[in-house]
Amino acid sequence: MYNINDCFLSYLKLDLASVCADEENHNLMLATLDACWSCVVPCEAARALFLKSEGVYVLLDILEGSPDSLLNIVLGILTDLAEHPHVTKHMTHWSGRQHASVVALLVALWEKECTRLGCPTRFSAVSDTQPFPLQARLLRQSVRLADALAQEEQAFVQSTSGYA
Repeated sequence: MYNINDCFLSYLKLDLASVCADEENHNLMLATLDACWSCVVPCEAARALFLKSEGVYVLLDILEGSPDSLLNIVLGILTDLAEHPHVTKHMTHWSGRQHASVVALLVALWEKECTRLGCPTRFSAVSDTQPFPLQARLLRQSVRLADALAQEEQAFVQSTSGYA
């Protein structure tokens, strides 16, 4: 039995350089992505088949190597798919050619967009070797906040201890 996921994935797995080389093939890729977004994302059965066929990995591979004209639609598809917990498991297991993880890919895309817009970015200090770089940063901030609150509490206790 040939299902629609096989049709989508057979085209999405083609070499991006050759697919996006001319306008007709580029438009066909956009139409395929749009059809995937319209047919796979909202339908639980189609989504399950898409995941089973490693469709999320294919989308992330496309995101990693795609021209800027495809980024928005692929990010939109992945964002809508990420609303389902079992999909995010697939995303966290992905490893690309150029980026160690999906987080590293998204940070690289974000930095690229910031550079294009001319706005400063502070993510360049984040290392790809850390398994959860954003989580580590938040943890450091929360520890500093907890230390500051403990110091304030201790100062308050010391200042009010003479009134008892």
